[in-house]
Amino acid sequence: MAYDLICIVCPNGLPASCRRDQFNVTGNRCPRGPSYAKQEVLIRPRVVTSTVKINSTILRVLPVKTKTAIFQEKNL
Repeated sequence: MAYDLICIVCPNGLPASCRRDQFNVTGNRCPRGPSYAKQEVLIRPRVVTSTVKINSTILRVLPVKTKTAIFQEKNL
């Protein structure tokens, strides 16, 4: 099964295609592209941002985000 990605490691933003069974990455020009594609297909790291209600007379909500990326398994 092939996955089409836009590589965000370098400013070029090149399209890349990755096969999960062999991890052949094509379309990237940067040597960091294959490791990004492998990580994005397998564990999908995400930084979560949200707002939280607080008891304050000045503010009603406060913006928050996770300190590090949260890794999640991709269910295929």
